[in-house]
Amino acid sequence: MKFEKAGIPAILFASTAFLPLARSIVQTSGLEDLRIVIIDHPLGGISEDDLAARIDAAYEQAVSLLEEAGEAAPDGSSSGPAPTAVTSGSTNGSTNGSAATRDADAPAVPDASDAPPAAAGGVDDGVNAALDELRQALANDGAGLAVARASDDEIAVELTFTDETCMDCVIPPPTLEAIITDALQRSGYEQPVSVLDPRAD
Repeated sequence: MKFEKAGIPAILFASTAFLPLARSIVQTSGLEDLRIVIIDHPLGGISEDDLAARIDAAYEQAVSLLEEAGEAAPDGSSSGPAPTAVTSGSTNGSTNGSAATRDADAPAVPDASDAPPAAAGGVDDGVNAALDELRQALANDGAGLAVARASDDEIAVELTFTDETCMDCVIPPPTLEAIITDALQRSGYEQPVSVLDPRAD
């Protein structure tokens, strides 16, 4: 993302299970147009041939996006069409040998102006709904997200782990807090947000 902010075209790779999380990070970072290559999940527990096919497809699509951006254009031009998210492979591990598949069906990052108002009389329910996508993404690494406190004055969210949690896989605390805050603000919540993270102990 530092490259993209510096004006150097970059690619974000994300598996389908983590696409909502990737989009949240991109949105929070102010890089709504960052190019994303989407790879079928999972990447572990599949055959070497399937994994190699997904890698090859992702590579081809990344090169295609960079060429569109002008980064790899033969004439050295730096202009190109707006970045486009693409899908790599399919759920059965096969790949599409044609041009990059456009991510027309992937959920778009919501615009803040389209955010619904906070749920009246049910702060906890509204907060839970606002965090659903992030909660599902964290569950892929064995982590949970619970609302510890929710009032008109503050919202406290607790990150929970189990023995099966991939500790190194979970989003770092500062980034996670920024994503949670952004998700809540997009749902109409302006209260101060705190994240109870066991890793901070």
